[in-house]
Amino acid sequence: MPDRQAANSLVESCNSRISSVFCPHRKELASITVARWQTREGRSTPWVVIDCPFLLAGTVSCDMSCLSQLDGNPA
Repeated sequence: MPDRQAANSLVESCNSRISSVFCPHRKELASITVARWQTREGRSTPWVVIDCPFLLAGTVSCDMSCLSQLDGNPA
């Protein structure tokens, strides 16, 4: 079981957004949810896709090239 205080801290520092992007693999529009969060060093992580209609449950291997379409994407 994760440390509740650490989990709460992660949730509080998490920044998420929902965007419509064009998936280059499926060649279709997708409404994705992305998130980034603060590290212990105070830096923000890169945006990560946390929900996509094209990803099967448990899938973690996606090149996330659609992230380049987000405004203000640091990557």
